[in-house]
Amino acid sequence: MKKMLIISSILITLFAFKANSQDYETICKVGSSSWNYIPYGGCDFFYTDSITILKDTIYNEQNYFLLYSFGYFESDTAGYLREDTIVGKLWYRENLSTAPEYLIMDLSLNKNDSFMLHEYSYPTEITVDTVYYDDENRKHVGFSDEIIRICSFTPDFEFIEGVGSTACHFYQGTSSGPYLSTSLLCCHRNNELIFSNEEFYNNCNLLCVNAHISNTDSEVNVFPNPSNGCFEIKFDNPNCEFFIFEIYSLTGQTVYSEKTNNDLINIKSGLNGSGIYFYTLTNNKNKMINGKILIEITNHVW
Repeated sequence: MKKMLIISSILITLFAFKANSQDYETICKVGSSSWNYIPYGGCDFFYTDSITILKDTIYNEQNYFLLYSFGYFESDTAGYLREDTIVGKLWYRENLSTAPEYLIMDLSLNKNDSFMLHEYSYPTEITVDTVYYDDENRKHVGFSDEIIRICSFTPDFEFIEGVGSTACHFYQGTSSGPYLSTSLLCCHRNNELIFSNEEFYNNCNLLCVNAHISNTDSEVNVFPNPSNGCFEIKFDNPNCEFFIFEIYSLTGQTVYSEKTNNDLINIKSGLNGSGIYFYTLTNNKNKMINGKILIEITNHVW
């Protein structure tokens, strides 16, 4: 009987060790892993790029995964990932020949452990504040310091099993100040959403422009702003130049478009929901005027 108890105890111990030593969920899957992220964010402008894993390749006897970016401005290869699912680590490098390789995720960290954040000038040590598992049994490693700041948005900086860093893959070695200005919005696996960022209201595609004027000396007035959806835009156009006027939503969808050579545009319908909208006035002489409109509709019927 005693012998049976000893054997049972050994089996239980081995089973527990196997369970605890199980590999972390992989991040790198060719053709099935994709991320939406903000590559740069400021109060004046931020936008969304998307990346996916194009293929894998061998370099110096290591397996790397080639990232491809579907960019807001251009699409191109975006670097390489390397992962170790046994220890839960992920590395990024811009190219395989000359670029340094940065550790961008470490799931083996425990509370009060440190992680090195590389900036342009010098590395900074940050401390793990929380370690927990979510409802999908994915491990999260969080940091107490405010690491990411995009205007008034301050999403948590975390490592998430199966997802990566909430600063996405390219943050190491890019910051020249106290905060990172890049953030992960969403992560998809096999076209299924497995992560969305609550700080950005779970939107996977964002395009934000603050009210400012560029490439022109013209002045612009929007009245009323906020409005109930009916408003006018007046701007300087003494030479009656043709402009394309567009309004788009927070997700980048165009909701109104008009061509005009006047200096006054009246909007009487077309915006059927409350929220923040953005407008642009552009012409073929590289003149641009852009800004923000706030719509507040209450019991309004078009």
